[in-house]
Amino acid sequence: MNLRARLSTQHIDTVLAGVLGAALFLFRIGPRVLAPGSVNWLYGQSDSAMFQIGWEFFRSEPWQFPLGRISGYLAPHGTTIALTDSLPLLAIPLKAIAFLLPTDFQYFGFWLLCCYVLQGVFAYLLASRLATVRWLRFSGALLLLLCPVFLIRDGHIALTGHWVLLAALWLYCRTSTPATAPAAAGWLRRLRPWLVLQAVVCTVHFYLAVMVFGIALTAAIRDRLVVRRHAARFGWLEPAVLASTAMGVWYLAGYLKFGELTRYAGSFYGRSAMAIDSFWNPLDQSLLLGGRPHPTSNALEAFSYLGLGLIAALIVTLIGLLTVLRKDRIWRRLARHWPLLLLSVAWGVFALGNEVALGDRILFRYTLPEALAPLVNPFRACSRFVWPLFYVLLVAVLVVAQRVREVAPRGRHWLAFALPVCLVLQIVDLAPLLDRKAHYRSLRFETRLHDPQWAAAMGHVDRILSYPPRMKHTVMPDDFQDLALLALRHGVSTTAGYTARDFRGDVVAGVDQMQELIYGAPDPRAAYVMRNSYFAARFHRMVDSFNCTDLDGFPVCFSKDCDFEPRRSYHLETTRLAEYVSRHTAQTLILVVKDEATMRLDPGFVRLMQARGSRIGELKYGGSYVGVIVRGEIVFEAVQAQQDVEVEGDIGSHIGPVRIGKALRAISGGHRAGDLASLTINGREVLFNHRGFNVAVLDDRQNVLEIAIFDTHREEQGYAFTLRQATVDHDDNR
Repeated sequence: MNLRARLSTQHIDTVLAGVLGAALFLFRIGPRVLAPGSVNWLYGQSDSAMFQIGWEFFRSEPWQFPLGRISGYLAPHGTTIALTDSLPLLAIPLKAIAFLLPTDFQYFGFWLLCCYVLQGVFAYLLASRLATVRWLRFSGALLLLLCPVFLIRDGHIALTGHWVLLAALWLYCRTSTPATAPAAAGWLRRLRPWLVLQAVVCTVHFYLAVMVFGIALTAAIRDRLVVRRHAARFGWLEPAVLASTAMGVWYLAGYLKFGELTRYAGSFYGRSAMAIDSFWNPLDQSLLLGGRPHPTSNALEAFSYLGLGLIAALIVTLIGLLTVLRKDRIWRRLARHWPLLLLSVAWGVFALGNEVALGDRILFRYTLPEALAPLVNPFRACSRFVWPLFYVLLVAVLVVAQRVREVAPRGRHWLAFALPVCLVLQIVDLAPLLDRKAHYRSLRFETRLHDPQWAAAMGHVDRILSYPPRMKHTVMPDDFQDLALLALRHGVSTTAGYTARDFRGDVVAGVDQMQELIYGAPDPRAAYVMRNSYFAARFHRMVDSFNCTDLDGFPVCFSKDCDFEPRRSYHLETTRLAEYVSRHTAQTLILVVKDEATMRLDPGFVRLMQARGSRIGELKYGGSYVGVIVRGEIVFEAVQAQQDVEVEGDIGSHIGPVRIGKALRAISGGHRAGDLASLTINGREVLFNHRGFNVAVLDDRQNVLEIAIFDTHREEQGYAFTLRQATVDHDDNR
C-alpha cells in the first residue's frame, strides 16, 4: 500500500473513531442536552447549575479585565468564568456574539458531544502510534474510549475533557525531529503543538492543565536526558515557555489572582482520595463485580475503577512480559520512558492522599510537611491525579500487544488477540455506566421562590445580599440557584453563589462587608437574605433598623429607609419558656432541641411540663428532644441521650392521637448527636436551628403562626427571643 493510500485509510479510520465517540454519546446521554435552549437539565444538579449561572452572569455584563471577570455574581468582589468551571474556551468567544444568542442558551451539551468525539479521535491517533494493524488500533482506541474514569465525569462537565490527556500522550509518542534538522527550527516545530494544547487546556480546567504540563515536561526530560536528540538542546526552555503560557492564559481567564490563595487552601487534601483497592472497586458501577466500602465521604469523586476488561488486559500484558518478551528489547524501550512512568506513578501515590486506605480501613496516615502545603493547596480532589496513570497503563498494554504479535511464536499469538476479548469484557462489565439517558431525563429544576413579594421587592433594590455570603446553601439545599436566578431575572447583583474555588481575600472581605451593613448603616437598596440561625442570633440587633419578613421560608430584611415594606414583618419579644408554653394552650406547639438545652433550663418550664406527665426530666446534658403539645396536652415526646431524634409523619398519619394534615418531619440533634434542630412542613424548613429549644406554634390547619428560640446558655435565665409575624396569612405555609 502506497503512502497516499495509507494516509487516506488513516484519515478514514480517525473519522470513524470520532463517529464511534459520537455514537457512544448519543447512546449514553442522548440528544436532549444538545439543544442550545435546553437549560433546565443544567439546573437539576448543583455543579452544572454553577456552570450555567456563571455563564449567564458573564454574558450579561460588559467586558472587563481580566477577560473572564464577573462582577454581579458573588458581588461586590465577584468571581470569574474560570472559577465557576464554565469553560472559558467557549464562554469568552460566545460572549462576543451574546447579542445574537437567545435568552436561554447553553453550550455545555455541545461540549460533552465534542469531548466524546475527540476522546475517540485522539484515542485512535494514540493507538495508531503504538500498533500497526487496524484491529489492534481500534481495540486499543475503544478501550481508551471506555475508560471508566472518563465515563464517570459527565457530572463535572469541564472535567469530561479527558481527550486533552490523550492528545498530550499522542504528542509525547510522536516521531521526534530528525537529528539533521536545524536545532532552533526543530525545537520550534516540536514546541508549537504543545503550546496550542497547553493554551486550550488552560481554558478548560485547572487539573487537566497541570496534567498536560506534566506530560509535556516528561517529554522534554526524555529528549534531553534519554534520547539526546539534536533538537533537544533547547529542551529546558520548553517547560518555561509552556509554564509562562499557562500563567498568562490562566490570568486572562480568571484562574489566577496574583498574591491570593484559594479559599480551600490546604484544608481538603485527602478528602476525596482514592483507596488502594479503588482500581478494582466499582462502587456499584459494574455488572460483574460487587461494590466494596470506601473510607472517604466522597467516594464517587474518588472513583478509580479500571473495569474488568482492562484488569484482564493488564494480566495478559504481564503474562506477555514474563513469558514471550522476557528476553526482548522491549524492556529497554520501556525504560527509555522512565520520566513519564515515574511521574505517572508519583501522581498515583499523590491520589492516595495522606490517609492510605484499603477498603474502608486506613492502613497508615502521614502529616503533609508545611513546605509542601502551597503545592497541594489548589488540589482538593487529589484522586483525579490517577487519570494519567490509567492512560499510561493502557498505552503499555498496546505496546506489549503489538510487540507480542511481532515476535511471539505462532502458538502464543493469543496474547495479542486477547485484547479484543478484553474489550468485549469491558463493555459488558461497564453496562451500568453506559446508559445515563434516564438520569438526564430526570434532571429538572423549579424555583422555590413563589411569593409575589419577591418581584415587588426587586423593583426597589439593586442587590440581593445573602448572609453568610458566597455560600451554596443559605436556607434550603442548593438555594444559591434560586437566589442567583432571581437576581438574573431582575437585573440585580447578588452575594449568593457557588464556585468551584475562590480566593481567601474575597471571602474575608465579603463577610466583613456584610457585618458592616447589618450592624452599621444598612443599605436601603438591598434585600438581605439570611440563614435561619444567623437571622435568629442577629435579629435583636437589627430590629430597630430593618423590616424583616418571611418569603417562601427565607428570612428577608429590608432597611427601614427602603421604599419597599413587606406585608408581614417579624417583631421581637422576650418571655420565659414556661410563660410561652402556657400562653399557647389553644394551639399546637412543637419543641425541638439543638446542641445543649439543660444548662440554664427554666425550672418553671420543667415543673409545668412534668405536671402534664412530661419526661423532660430525662433530658441530660447534650441530649436530643422532640415534644408535641396540642391544646395544652403532651401527645408525643422522644428523648435520647447519645443520638438524634427523628419524627416523621405523612399526610393522613398520626402523631399520638393527632391526625397530620401536612407532611411533617422533626429532627433534634443534641450536642452529642449532630447539633441540629429542624422542622419541615411539606418540605419547607420552619425552625431557625438555634442552640437550645426551638419552638413552632401551629394552628389547627398546621400553618405556622410563630417561631421562638430559647437559648438556655444566655445570661437571661429562661428568656428567649420570639420571632413572630405581626399579621398572619393562614394560607402561607412558610
